Amino acid sequence: MNEGALAAAVQARGATTTILTLRVTPNAKKAAVSLRDDGVLLVRVAAPAVEGAANAELLRWLTRDLLGLPRGAATLTHGASSRDKRVEVEAPVGDVTRRLRELLAP
Repeated sequence: MNEGALAAAVQARGATTTILTLRVTPNAKKAAVSLRDDGVLLVRVAAPAVEGAANAELLRWLTRDLLGLPRGAATLTHGASSRDKRVEVEAPVGDVTRRLRELLAP
């Protein structure tokens, strides 16, 4: 795994908030995450990009399934109508990075 790319995709904002840089693909067969070399997390979600369904599924999947946090712990801050998004997560950057390393490890 490219540690520099992970550091670019996962950034701290204060002691308890993490900003994730994402590129989201809707209509996937199943939810998944991977890391591009340019510091963007590729996230696939099953929901279609219709009336905010993919954004809602993204936030639910990130918090509950990926990071094990309560649903309200993530907020979409940029990219509501774009595939490129920024999500603010109410969790320390070390915790989020550690979890992503576990999931992205070969």
